[in-house]
Order: sequence, then structure tokens, then C-alpha cells
Amino acid sequence: MTERSLGEWLRLVRDGWPALVVCVALGVGGALFYTSRQDSSYGATCTLVVSAARGFLDPQDADQLPALADTVGRLVVTAPVVHQTAVRYVRATSDPAEAARRRRTATAKWIKAHVVTRREASSAILRVSGSARSQREASDLAEAAGLSLSGVVNQRSAAPQATPGGLRVAAFPASGDGKLSPRPRRDLLIGANVGILAGLLAAYLMGVLRRRLWRPEEIEEELHAPVLGRLVRVGGEATVVGPEFAELPDRLAGGPARGGPLTVLVSGTGKPEAIRAVARSTVQALEAMGGQARLVENGGSSEESEAPDDTPTPVGGYIVVAGPPVGKAGNGLLELAREADHTLIVTALGTSRRKLRRVHGAGRVFERRLLGTVVTE
Repeated sequence: MTERSLGEWLRLVRDGWPALVVCVALGVGGALFYTSRQDSSYGATCTLVVSAARGFLDPQDADQLPALADTVGRLVVTAPVVHQTAVRYVRATSDPAEAARRRRTATAKWIKAHVVTRREASSAILRVSGSARSQREASDLAEAAGLSLSGVVNQRSAAPQATPGGLRVAAFPASGDGKLSPRPRRDLLIGANVGILAGLLAAYLMGVLRRRLWRPEEIEEELHAPVLGRLVRVGGEATVVGPEFAELPDRLAGGPARGGPLTVLVSGTGKPEAIRAVARSTVQALEAMGGQARLVENGGSSEESEAPDDTPTPVGGYIVVAGPPVGKAGNGLLELAREADHTLIVTALGTSRRKLRRVHGAGRVFERRLLGTVVTE
């Protein structure tokens, strides 16, 4: 396995950017859907302090209180505490209709699902949290659970059979925590982050599959032919620049393959106008070296450089054919490729490897007589 540089990894992700966009959109859309399906929920907290029955500040056995507080916190789901919590929760409202609704709602299962206890780190302080559909209901539920828990523990500690010097739990009034859900900003942030993480992986995998070629060296390696030049605009006209493209006549030296003019087919994955511009530049490069060349576009209409259309190109001259792009020509391009003595490929930087391989798929003749490649932006 070859090692990749950071730039190559980034190029792979860039090639797969549609996957990144789709994943982020799905993450944000999923967060919006989840937010829309959530019921409104509010929270409240009742604070309990577990201490020795001798007094809150008694230092004796104080190091054991945090462990005892954990034990007290677990008692919130026991049957006596749950039952008293339900009773106090119903009695907390003076509205008969609301009391009836709370009586139907406050089952043992519902209370266990909506009441949570936690201990403050390394202390004997308990936080009893309750959640409900309104802030008032949440405060009533948290305070009912806190008072019920402290009441049960204090009652057991004060029983005649209890161990002398037992525990005492002090409960403080509940305070509201505000709205717990839905929280659109939090959900959107989580959804976007999940989408980005999944999108980066999907973009990388998609980039590996698409594998666009952004550097001339990559195109040379794929086609096993040199990049001769680059198509640029000079004075409003597209032309090919590059020292190797200027030496094109030397690459064509050696005479025609069939005793007539040499035929050069210009095709590739580039746009038709780019192919025609490269073909015109090829004619100009050949004429600059004293050769005679004629441009034929798409194997049909012809454009004269020196000689008129009805004048045959002399032996030793050149016919430059501006063919159609690979993939859109069908059998016509295959015929042109078979008749051509040489082929010049036009492709854009960023072309996918799969698309560039269509050049070879158009006929093995490309591999035998491929002069090189001209790249476009």
C-alpha cells in the first residue's frame, strides 16, 4: 500500500464532495426531524444533604457519608418512596382536574422514568431531578421525590430498632432547570457534526472510486503518454502553450504510414470547442515548422490553412482531424482512430480516471499511436 500525502488525501475528499454534502444534509435533516418529534420537557432539581443524626457538622465518620449518600440515592426507586412521591405529586396542585390527570399519569413506571438522583463529587449532597411537560409539574415532581426520599430515610433512622447515631437527610425546596427538550440548536449541532464525520469518510471512499486526476503527472501515468502542453487563452483566443507541443513536428518525423499525408486525430474527454482549439493549434505548430496542414472538423467540414478545400494535401503534408469527444462518438470515432496515423488526446485537469480510460476503450489503436496529451483547465 502506497503512502499518501496530506494533499492527496484532501484531493480525494474534494473529489467526493457530493457525498459530504449529502451526509451533512442528512445529518441536519435528521436533527430537524428528531426535534420536531420531541415533546416539550422541563426539569427541576431538589437538593438533599445526608449527614449524621448528631448534626450536619459532626466530623465523626464524615468520610463514610459519600458512600452512604450513594445508598440513599438508590432508595428513590423503592416502593415506599415511589408511593409517597406519587401522593405528594398529586397533592401539590389545588386544581381538581389537574390532580385527576396527575393521578392517572403518576404510575410507578412513570415516576421511575422521570426521577433521577446523582451525588455531587466527593460529597454527601444528592441532587434529585424530575422532568415533566411543564416547569411547574417538574418542580412539583422533584420536590415530591426529594421530600419522600428524605422522609422515608429519616423515619427509618428514628425507628426504635434503628442503630443509634443514624442518618439524617435534609431536603431543600426544588429549583427549576428550565426547558430540557426540544433544543433545536443542540440537535442541529449534533446532527451537523455527525454528518460531517460520516461525510468525510463517504467523500474519501467516493473520491477513491471516482479518483480524479488533477496533476499532469497523474494523467501521464494513466495514459502512458507525455503531457505536451496546456490550452490557455491568449488575446481572447484559445491556444496551446508548452515547449513540447512546439516540438510536435519532430515527433511526427519519419514520413506517412501509408505513403500519403500523415493524419493526426485530435480527440479526448475535453469539450468539443477545446478539441477544435487544440486541432487549430496543431495545424499552426505544423505550419510554423514549414509543413502543410489541413484541418478537418469532425471528419466532415474542412477548414483550409494553406491550400483550398478542393486541393489535395501534398504527400508529406498533414491532415488534422478534430474528432468528437470520446464517449459521444460511437463507432464513428473508432473508424477515425483506425484511419489516423497518430492521435492527440485533449482532457481537462480533474477528469476522473474512469472517464479517461474511455480513451483506451475507444480502441487499442490509441495506445499504439498516441502522441501525447493536451490539458485544459
